Amino acid sequence: MTEERQRLEGRQALLTTQESGWLSERATLLADLEAQAQGVVALTQQLEMVRQRREQRRRQEIEELRAVRERFEEMRPPIRDALAR
Repeated sequence: MTEERQRLEGRQALLTTQESGWLSERATLLADLEAQAQGVVALTQQLEMVRQRREQRRRQEIEELRAVRERFEEMRPPIRDALAR
């Protein structure tokens, strides 16, 4: 009976040690996962800012091109008249 008890206590000690290792590994993996998730959030925010800046630049370019076209259209009749002479 004493040998059996010692064997069971040894087995319990081994299982406790394994559990402790698994819990430690789990905590490490969860911390890594959280860090990765935070990195994804940060990258997503950066990409959204880049998208917004790009969209604003495109709107500005469109406005500038429309203004250039409008000036060109205003100049076309006088140029055509000057060339017709």
